[in-house]
Amino acid sequence: MIKNFEPSCVQPASYDVRAGDIAIFAHPDGHKYISLKHQKEITIHPFESVVVYSYESINLPRNMEGYVWIRSYFANKGLSFSGGSIDPGYKGILFLSVRNVGPGDITVKYQEPLVSAKFTKLSTPTVSYSKEEFLEIPQQRLPLLPSRSMYDWAEISEKLDKLNESLKKLEFESKYTRRILEIFVMAVIIGLVVALVEVLLTRVL
Repeated sequence: MIKNFEPSCVQPASYDVRAGDIAIFAHPDGHKYISLKHQKEITIHPFESVVVYSYESINLPRNMEGYVWIRSYFANKGLSFSGGSIDPGYKGILFLSVRNVGPGDITVKYQEPLVSAKFTKLSTPTVSYSKEEFLEIPQQRLPLLPSRSMYDWAEISEKLDKLNESLKKLEFESKYTRRILEIFVMAVIIGLVVALVEVLLTRVL
């Protein structure tokens, strides 16, 4: 039922599915395919979406269904995965669509347990999902391309700090300008008062 089965991945009620050969990143200029097998690990930056091929290949009988979810190790780091079911009769690798919603970079290594899977036996066989074996990701399963480059949390914090500094500088300059204007207005008023006094004194004398 599981090709590339690893006994150490068996848990009390689940099986840990590992990161496989390919990872697909979504960038504004297109999808970028990475050979995780060759590169050994990938770094997922905040807000990045990646589809990771599973190392294991699943071959479910028609009387068995599965369910996958993100391992708590990665969930605690901020890696989001919606999870989902594996239909009876599914054959092939799993395409794990994950997204970094955390504050920092997340590293995923080749053959590192990424999600957990639980398998349930059905009371009766059902209609098979497909006769096809899925070894390449279908086009409709590719991650959505962002319309523009995304700032991560660090870049947003840096830009907010710069904006805050600019606002403080602008506030200081505004107070300084207002003070100069007040002095100027006061000088004009004093000048007018002095001129008026001089005129009155001239008439009296």
